[in-house]
Amino acid sequence: MAEDDLRGTKLLEKLLGESADLLGNIGRVQDGISDINRSFGETRTRYLEFSTAVSDSIADFERLGGKASNVSETIAGIGEAYRRNVVATKETLTEIFATAEYLGITAKDITESFAIAGVEMSNIAEATEESVNYIQSIGLNAKSIMNDVAGSMELMNRFNFEGGVIGLSKMAAQASMLRFDMNETTKFADDVMNPDGAIKMASAFQRLGVASGDLVDPFILMDKSINDPQGLQDSIIEMSKQFTYLDETTGNFRINPGAVRLLKEIASETGLSYANMTKTALAASDMDRRLSQISFGIEGSEEDKMLVANMAKMGEDKGEGRKFEVEFKDEQGKQQTKALEDLTQAQFEQIKKQQALRPETMEEIARAQLDTDVLIAADIAALPKRLGYALAGQTGLVRGIESLRDGFDNFAKEAYGPEAIPSTKEFRQAFESAGDTLKNAADNYLKGTGSMEDIKNALRESIDSGTADLKLADRIQKVLTSFQGMVDGEERFKKLGVVSSQEGKMSSFDSYTKQQRESGQATVSGQVELMGDINIKVESPSNLTDQQIFNIFNSPEVQTQIFKIVKGMVNTEIQPLKK
Repeated sequence: MAEDDLRGTKLLEKLLGESADLLGNIGRVQDGISDINRSFGETRTRYLEFSTAVSDSIADFERLGGKASNVSETIAGIGEAYRRNVVATKETLTEIFATAEYLGITAKDITESFAIAGVEMSNIAEATEESVNYIQSIGLNAKSIMNDVAGSMELMNRFNFEGGVIGLSKMAAQASMLRFDMNETTKFADDVMNPDGAIKMASAFQRLGVASGDLVDPFILMDKSINDPQGLQDSIIEMSKQFTYLDETTGNFRINPGAVRLLKEIASETGLSYANMTKTALAASDMDRRLSQISFGIEGSEEDKMLVANMAKMGEDKGEGRKFEVEFKDEQGKQQTKALEDLTQAQFEQIKKQQALRPETMEEIARAQLDTDVLIAADIAALPKRLGYALAGQTGLVRGIESLRDGFDNFAKEAYGPEAIPSTKEFRQAFESAGDTLKNAADNYLKGTGSMEDIKNALRESIDSGTADLKLADRIQKVLTSFQGMVDGEERFKKLGVVSSQEGKMSSFDSYTKQQRESGQATVSGQVELMGDINIKVESPSNLTDQQIFNIFNSPEVQTQIFKIVKGMVNTEIQPLKK
């Protein structure tokens, strides 16, 4: 029991230590607000909305291998893609980031692709999930094919795909599996979409003696070109298969020598390339051979059989000739190898069951791509950051920072207004009319016979005598208050970590120590054997050295008392100390 308590306290220490980087978290949230504001061209009127989106999403992005800046980049990318300043929900942001990470493209690119086809942003991940799951269910490379789909979304506006995105994905999957260029299908569809083109194409197939019913009927060609482009692609692939034969010597399919001339004539008449048709013919014939080796007694969908066929590979000759085999784990978890023709229904179901265990949501799919050590580190880092960014993104704190910004801006407007400090132009014009005193002092300085002090004296004399009348007394008096307000505002910003540079956010230890020494304080840094970070400011007597202070706080007794106080404050058990 004591061991469990000890472990719990150490985990609490770690959680508190890693979530307590309040200044850093505030700075990252503010950076996100500014990044989104710049991308949208806004005037900071929506800073609370931006802050909530950033702070609520960071931990989830980290679990996907991302970082704080990815949140604002994703929001900005979505806005650019949809051409409007919209901030998606936390769930949609996470889904789109996961989708983009999986495909290896930017959030802007994936959103732009789907926006072209009129897909609403909240449906992008769902459409991608359905397509990825289908592609994986037939044993193909989902990442590669979905990149093809994302780059071809404009086809959704030219043709009717059954089911929308999933229909296009099925067509792309078939093209990839059978090495067919989908662009040739769409070009062919465009050519036969009108009656003249359809009649011409059907006549060409009839004249060449092509045995494919759909391709020789102009009405079917026109209908499929608009409403069933995948079916049209099926017809072209089926047509090409008839020109292959199985070479018994090599065990591979080849193009029939007598069909070479005919295929070239088809290519010339139809615009379908000879190279594309021959590659597809060989791949399609090989797929048919693998499917045919699955026993007719096996009950399963076409997709399930394609999965098993795509998993199969040619095995070694065991005296009965080489056969296609598939590897899988049985119910006991043992690796098994079976010829497709010997596969039982139970083994077929076991293969389907294993494939069904794959991740299904885009977040799960994206996380499955991470290395194990990266995944573990991301999950550990994200947990305390949920607490840390909840503190940094709270509405009251963000409003306070924005109020500081507004106040500083008001001071600056007063300081640089028309009744405040003279402009550079006013200074120059006033000095040009100041007479010979200032001019002579400047000339002497340039000749080496005068000094900068002479110029200052001449300037002072010109102002005092009224020669250079800038009404400085009244104007400078007005600006002093504003200037002091600007300085005070900057100091308040620095205390919150909201400054213009990373150097300002993370001052070096040496310069910070010097500053504290000058104010009568001592800061000591060192490794203390506690999980997490605790920063303590000590006002010490001048006769104590840094090492002595460090030794005090590194003692087990002091560490124990500090932790009890911190833990007690978290549990609201510690009451204010009484003197």
